[in-house]
Amino acid sequence: TLPSTVLGNTQHSEIKAAFQYYTVARGTPLKRLMGDALILATALGHDVFNALDLLDNSTFLEELKFGIGDGLLRYYLYNWRTAAELQPSQVGLVLL
Repeated sequence: TLPSTVLGNTQHSEIKAAFQYYTVARGTPLKRLMGDALILATALGHDVFNALDLLDNSTFLEELKFGIGDGLLRYYLYNWRTAAELQPSQVGLVLL
């Protein structure tokens, strides 16, 4: 959860955002698991649900009506050289 302040709006002072980076679905199909996550985020009062298009995430983003953001993420691969440009489906993200 990441609350953000809303400026210049008398109706809303804060937006509450949920984030999903990567999920491994074992017994439940990923689309169903993420649909449930969206319902849970709404029930917990989140206004926005953000997800990255890493690895298998692209399999559910369009079907669950995720909109493409207006920004561009750059991934820094410390001390790595790649022969070609990597596609998002080839990148995993580890948060420490």
